[in-house]
Amino acid sequence: MRSASVLVAVSICSTGLVVLAQSSQTPPASPQTPQTPVFRSSVDLVPLTVTVLDRRGRPVTDLSAGDFTVFENDRRREIVTFFTQAMDGKGVAAAAPATGGIVPAQRRLFLLVLGFGRIQFPGRGVDGALSFVRDRLLPSDAVSVMAFHRTTTFTTDHRAVVGVLERYKHHHERIVWEINEYFRRTRSPFSRGGPPLPQAMLSQIEADIFGSGTATPGTPSATLTLRNTADLLLSLDRALLVVDKPWQRQRSFAELVEAYDRSGWTLSDAVVMSSRLKLLAGIEHVRDLDGDRHVVVIAETGIPATADAAGMLARRAAAARVAVDYIWTRGTNRFGGSGCASCRDLAELTGGHYTSVDYADQALARIDQATRFSYLLGYAPLNTTLDANYRNVRVTVNRRGVVVQFAHGYYATPEAEAAEVREAIRQTRMEAALALPTPVTEIPVAVAVVPASGSAAPGMLRVEVALDASTLALQLVDGRRTGQLELQVHCADARETIIGSLMQRLDLNAAPETYAEWLQDRFRHVVEVPIKGVPGFVKAVVYDFGGDRVGSRVLTIGRD
Repeated sequence: MRSASVLVAVSICSTGLVVLAQSSQTPPASPQTPQTPVFRSSVDLVPLTVTVLDRRGRPVTDLSAGDFTVFENDRRREIVTFFTQAMDGKGVAAAAPATGGIVPAQRRLFLLVLGFGRIQFPGRGVDGALSFVRDRLLPSDAVSVMAFHRTTTFTTDHRAVVGVLERYKHHHERIVWEINEYFRRTRSPFSRGGPPLPQAMLSQIEADIFGSGTATPGTPSATLTLRNTADLLLSLDRALLVVDKPWQRQRSFAELVEAYDRSGWTLSDAVVMSSRLKLLAGIEHVRDLDGDRHVVVIAETGIPATADAAGMLARRAAAARVAVDYIWTRGTNRFGGSGCASCRDLAELTGGHYTSVDYADQALARIDQATRFSYLLGYAPLNTTLDANYRNVRVTVNRRGVVVQFAHGYYATPEAEAAEVREAIRQTRMEAALALPTPVTEIPVAVAVVPASGSAAPGMLRVEVALDASTLALQLVDGRRTGQLELQVHCADARETIIGSLMQRLDLNAAPETYAEWLQDRFRHVVEVPIKGVPGFVKAVVYDFGGDRVGSRVLTIGRD
């Protein structure tokens, strides 16, 4: 490596059994910024965003703190701080000083979740999304699209998102038919399991919907980069929350993978067809970003099947301060049925909007209008003990004939320091990637065993890990590319019993010519792993601190 310095901190670690398997997926990712705190233990104030609408769906903008009453677990609480969040023509909230650790939102974030099926008719779901992005978003509004197995990064390049939606409108019904036909041909209705969607089909879907104009992963660009939607679920375990009833317990990431495996599905294929998994992934996609966060689901099928399921999903969204808007595109039926009652519950509990009778463009126009103005309250909690329990919240307004929207609760959890949040993210992503039986390719990883040199110590396995450098979020400092990686290499014998492990932190500092070499021929790093036995498998997992990306790969020795 010419003109590069790589500082390595090494420690040997012991682990339990790591699942070693092989498959293939593909994506890149984008850096994310820290979120506004949900609950700050040092101030003991709960932030609560409230939208008040008149009968025509227009925001009511002339209320004061005295017009609001907040109840926590049916006990009235004192409102300590009060801000208005009025988005002007540039999408920037009215200036206000931070008080009690609570800061008004400076922009809106919209994740458009396009559900599997015929969402264009009769509700004109794709047309509505197109008019929303093309004509209604403010310049500073960031938007992302989740469709089939891919999710775009958030961007203010609205024209690029319009291109994705136009291609989706043109291709999606054919793609839905092809996917359904594939599973009809390859899966018996009387048995579980079957082959997953072919990689060639997934690659064609990506080309048809997201086009060839997406940015090279990891490179600065106003256009889009893509993430694998299933990989967004790697963060699920960051919010395994306390529940009131045993049957409301949420599955960990590993349990989710196992459940779908037992039913004969890969998690990636399930994500393609499941609006519920897309919503869970979407909450994680938005969780760490600053702004007024909305996940807009446009679908012909419901996500929660019951009121209990709606409450559980709503609590998860509330923990990330995400409002879920639900546009049911199937319309009414001849028996008088209309929409999805549990989907309506989900939207209401998170402070979002729901419709099953309006065309999508009308529904999204109302969402745009309603989110142009809101109130940010900070109130004293009923119990300052951070016990991780859920607290029910209710808000009333001293004004007749208005609709009040807000998240109906929160989890009493402490706000971690920024460094602790980053460490929790790293640990969760690394552990999930180790447990996942398929490679994670947010960072494409290649693994090879290097023949031992004559001076090599006995009991050591030399392993080369090669990374696609274009997916690494390296900063440009004084003309050099800098960043930090964590690398774990685990070796197992033929029975998949761990016989050696190594962990390293790599501080990268590359001159321009070295970075050019990395882009052309990948970043390569060789480690020596102490082993006790005959190796049959090697699994490498890499985490990029700058881009919050993870990659993994398994090598079967003697076969790959």
